[in-house]
Amino acid sequence: MKATFSFGDPFENYRYFEATTALPNRTRTEGGYHEAYFVVARYPFLDKGVVELSLRLSPSLLIRFMRTKYMVRKLLEEMSFPASITRRPKFGFLSPLKEWYRRDLKFFVTSILLDKGTLQRGCFRKVHIEKILREHSEGKRDHSTLIGNLLNFELWCRVFIDGNMEDNVKLYS
Repeated sequence: MKATFSFGDPFENYRYFEATTALPNRTRTEGGYHEAYFVVARYPFLDKGVVELSLRLSPSLLIRFMRTKYMVRKLLEEMSFPASITRRPKFGFLSPLKEWYRRDLKFFVTSILLDKGTLQRGCFRKVHIEKILREHSEGKRDHSTLIGNLLNFELWCRVFIDGNMEDNVKLYS
């Protein structure tokens, strides 16, 4: 079943956007993340039959009282699932960045953030980067979000300011 666009109903417009834009992108990108670490992931709500069924359902069965997946939650309640499952808020898969930055990616992070070119850019002070990495590595503080932001910023600078796309591709191959 094809999604159709209608100018009148905001819910139908949102559903059309999801089915034609966000959903295909999600199925292409989410697969690669878990496969890189040999994790098997299943996306039951992205099954073709489930998507087609959801496109035929009334909005009142999908969202009620500003809660998503109303029909699924009701079905689970009828199957005697506890409220801790049927009423909990949605949350995504969290990657273990804290541990990766301490162990598996420690060399990568250090080689990028303490690189001569990174420090010459003048955005980071070596003493502060060393402190952040040391505290994180020793388990004194969880700086995983900050480290990720610093990495993203530096890699962005290398690609879009320095124009070093080829050098950064080599980092990942």
